Amino acid sequence: MDRSVDTGHDRGKQAQQETHAGVQDVLEAAEQECLARYGTLISQPYPVSDHHPRASMAQRAAQFSPFAALSGYDEAIRRTAEEQQSRMERTGGRKDGAVDPAPPSI
Repeated sequence: MDRSVDTGHDRGKQAQQETHAGVQDVLEAAEQECLARYGTLISQPYPVSDHHPRASMAQRAAQFSPFAALSGYDEAIRRTAEEQQSRMERTGGRKDGAVDPAPPSI
């Protein structure tokens, strides 16, 4: 008598394959819809302005560079880091914050 133990592995694998197939179907449908709507635009050449010169890579990147949304935040972080470094130097890296005693003088 064959008693196979169902570990759920086969069911999980089958469910994963069904999910993958469903995702593929959705992606293919979205691609077809995109081509139906914008297919003529995709094949068009990129427009080049006669009046405005193309921006340099640095100019184009600058529009995505970070900005100081919180004024003074960078300074507060720097100051906190310096205080922590100073505390670590004073305590010799001890987590309890106790200051190491001075070495005995000879």
